[in-house]
Amino acid sequence: MDGCVHRGRGAADARRDRKLAKLGYRVLRLEAGLVERALPQALKRVREALNP
Repeated sequence: MDGCVHRGRGAADARRDRKLAKLGYRVLRLEAGLVERALPQALKRVREALNP
């Protein structure tokens, strides 16, 4: 989930994510509030995504 800036952009985001996946990228979406208010938890989620 992204911040409020991305509301209503789900379809466009999904298309972009598919294009990135075809190029070998993985997308991790974090809520803006999580990054702003709980950076350690946000970083934990990034680490977990990198080490499944």
